[in-house]
Amino acid sequence: MFEDITRVSQMAKAAVAKNPKVINATVGVLLDDNGDILYSSVFDSIIPTLTPKEKYPYEDVLGPALMRNNVLKFLKQEKFLSKPNMTMITAGGTGALSNAISVFSKNAGLVVSELCWNNYFTIARGFQVDLYTYNTFDKDKYDLKAFEEALDKTIAEKENIIVLLNTPSHNPTGYDLSKEELQSIVEILNKKVTDGIKITVILDIAYYNFGLNQNLDPFLELNEDINLAIAYSFSKSFGIYGFRLGSLTMISKDNEKLEKSFYSSTRAKWSNPNKLGCSVLSKVLSSDELCEKVYEEIDKHMGVLTNKTTIFRNALEEFNIKTFPHTNGFFLSIPVEDPENVALALSENDVYLTTVEGGIRVAISGVPSYRLRELAEKIALVVNK
Repeated sequence: MFEDITRVSQMAKAAVAKNPKVINATVGVLLDDNGDILYSSVFDSIIPTLTPKEKYPYEDVLGPALMRNNVLKFLKQEKFLSKPNMTMITAGGTGALSNAISVFSKNAGLVVSELCWNNYFTIARGFQVDLYTYNTFDKDKYDLKAFEEALDKTIAEKENIIVLLNTPSHNPTGYDLSKEELQSIVEILNKKVTDGIKITVILDIAYYNFGLNQNLDPFLELNEDINLAIAYSFSKSFGIYGFRLGSLTMISKDNEKLEKSFYSSTRAKWSNPNKLGCSVLSKVLSSDELCEKVYEEIDKHMGVLTNKTTIFRNALEEFNIKTFPHTNGFFLSIPVEDPENVALALSENDVYLTTVEGGIRVAISGVPSYRLRELAEKIALVVNK
């Protein structure tokens, strides 16, 4: 039960309504100590200036060109512009992932680490894509050996190979793959390219702006026969979760064919993206001045998150609680032998969080900083029992 993020979040909200002492550590939303969402105020300044034509009509199916053409620039990943590239606007980061997986779903296998966002499994199963999971860490590093073994097994059994990597600021551990680890992954992928096998790498960078290693250069060295799909979430970086805006950038020599597939896929799912949000972001992404203001705000929000991380990690150390490898981010995960019963025991002690493979996930992003030591102590009372 506690692996269902949405369900547990609803339980937590109901419990908080009855008892304000309850700690809700379930959902990846960045809040300040007053419980208010930290978001980009640029939205507030632009929305009142929009005309009805910029707010109410249907948006283009793949999003406005002015926004699509400036995503890589905003991400400071202009080097990928030298490659065949095509960007579409999606219904949040989830929409980007859903589109990418669905278009490559024929006789496909999804290679993904055991420790991951549980919704990956939901999306894959929805498109009849088989799952090939592998051990995530070897001590304090990414388990590259397990990754390659899972990749080999998938290649032996499937026609379409989808490799899903979530970095930086991995959900649920907060781990950033290092430059060296990314280079090793690219080397492994490149040597697997053979006739009759199609490999697509989906790079989920939903929490990109809150990661410490934002260097995606190793993927510039991917074999040209491998598709690269970069899935990004404006919802997370701008703090505009309810607008449901993301992007999917394809680096592929087959982009002309793929654009038609993504058009059809989008029409069958959400039809077109949020017009109001797209109008605002078109203005932001096409303006160096506005982009700079957004990055200044993101830096401030990053400071809040880093402070929370420091407080919580220090408290965990104080109470002798080990974690999975962690760099930074909205989440941190703790290995436990019986995640479901641990989560249940914590809920009975006014703490709500979710379970992952072999552990529990703590969304520190939404917990007030002054309650993080208390949260660590409550976890310790159950985990160290």
